[in-house]
Amino acid sequence: MEPGLTASRWAIKKGTRAAVAIASPWVARLAGRPPGPVVRVLTYHRVREALREPFSVPPAAFAEQMEWLAREGLAIGADEVAAWLAGGSAPRPGSVLVTFDDGYRDFHASALPILRRHRVPAVLFVSVGEVRERRDPGAGEESHVTWDELREVRDAGVAVGSHGWDHVSLARIPVAEARRQVARARETLRERLGDAAGRDFAYPYGTGGDFDAATREALAAAGHRCAYTSVHGAVAPGADPLELPRDKVEGGEGLRMFRRIVEGGLDAWSVVDRGLWRLQAERRVRTGEGPVA
Repeated sequence: MEPGLTASRWAIKKGTRAAVAIASPWVARLAGRPPGPVVRVLTYHRVREALREPFSVPPAAFAEQMEWLAREGLAIGADEVAAWLAGGSAPRPGSVLVTFDDGYRDFHASALPILRRHRVPAVLFVSVGEVRERRDPGAGEESHVTWDELREVRDAGVAVGSHGWDHVSLARIPVAEARRQVARARETLRERLGDAAGRDFAYPYGTGGDFDAATREALAAAGHRCAYTSVHGAVAPGADPLELPRDKVEGGEGLRMFRRIVEGGLDAWSVVDRGLWRLQAERRVRTGEGPVA
């Protein structure tokens, strides 16, 4: 996880995202929107107070976003997305699936109560090897959820999906190891939380260099029905269920920006994704960092 950005880099990043969100409707018209209804999948990582950290959304902002989704009736669950992609009835236009990656403790402490209050369905993708057996009283906020907390998450109606065993790029490790990690994570979730756990998957990092034909085969072999990337865009009819796009929600942005994202304001960011992933991969190798904000 990247530490807080400098003030200048933060301002550039926020300005760039806002500019893309404003221009995206015109870009979409030029490129041609996908035919038929679409669903947008939102990616969150942390719900906490953190200075200029894109991956952290303050609790008050997250609550405002979930309240708006609930009021507009746009939030749907992972089962609805999977059923639609399998040939079922189309969801309401503009529908949104809320997802979280990694499984840090603040999901259970901060995000879950807000989701329950507004009855917003969601998916929590956990790095299974990081799930703790018990809570360490001395552990800081960088600790991950425990299995007991995950059971509370499941019982609250939040789907628990797989983010792999270790948080590693599946396309950058040997194929046999990728298959082992995917299968081990899926089987452990089923053993600990029941058969419904781990049906869906989110690629660690999820850029264009983190998934390929081999990782797709590994996920299919493990029985995953849907897999989500970090490439921006809308899920449209006929989409490959094992390479679905998601739009990232960041901290430091108001409700107006959030509404623009829900309406497709960051779909055009997929153009950036297609070229940026190589630079992101090089930086991860050089610094050992996680996702690049």
